[in-house]
Amino acid sequence: MVFVFELTRDYRVILPLMLATVVADLVAGVLMRDSIMTEKLARRGLRVRTDYEVDPFRTVLVRALMSTEVQTLPATATIGDARDRFARGRHSAYPIVDGDRRCVGIVARTDLLVDDADDGDALLDHASRDVVTVSPDDVAITALQRIVEEGVEHLPVIEDGVLVGVCTRTDLLRVRAPQFASERHDGIEPTKESNEKGDGDDPDHRRRGRRHRRFAPRARVDGATSN
Repeated sequence: MVFVFELTRDYRVILPLMLATVVADLVAGVLMRDSIMTEKLARRGLRVRTDYEVDPFRTVLVRALMSTEVQTLPATATIGDARDRFARGRHSAYPIVDGDRRCVGIVARTDLLVDDADDGDALLDHASRDVVTVSPDDVAITALQRIVEEGVEHLPVIEDGVLVGVCTRTDLLRVRAPQFASERHDGIEPTKESNEKGDGDDPDHRRRGRRHRRFAPRARVDGATSN
């Protein structure tokens, strides 16, 4: 627009040029998927969203996602008890709690497959005692980060030293459910979510080094022995 005015020196073209520029920008915004600022990036395979939106992973708390009805194993359980629970249950890992509901460990299916243990052996001797946990007041992105970085699939939720829930990958998938529901009027269908609280994880519970590590600066879970 400035160049046209400099060429013509006619002040009468300013208003028509401004109107034409605004109309052209509106039409381009409707018809073009990318703007002139992001088209080059899109051609290189980098997709840049032009809409401003809130990231629900940074606003939703773990408290709103976690499963509160947690299936656990007692600290006095044996290897045989754990094998029986895995045979009857649908989860790939179970927290181990003492009489005060403190999480003293976690056992995964692979722990029993790797270790050649007798059914009468104490479960805590073969379970992971260093547990990666989250607080119910942590945001979902914190839980997601710990699952990805630590290579775990279950995060016991600890409040005041007591197990109050568990957060899994399936629970994190529900973060965007309210957002999808609010976008229905735009023709975007929400993802169908299962009402079951199963972890939906692979049978193999892969963990880096077969151990759960807790993030600093949180204190480690007390690895007390069974009573």
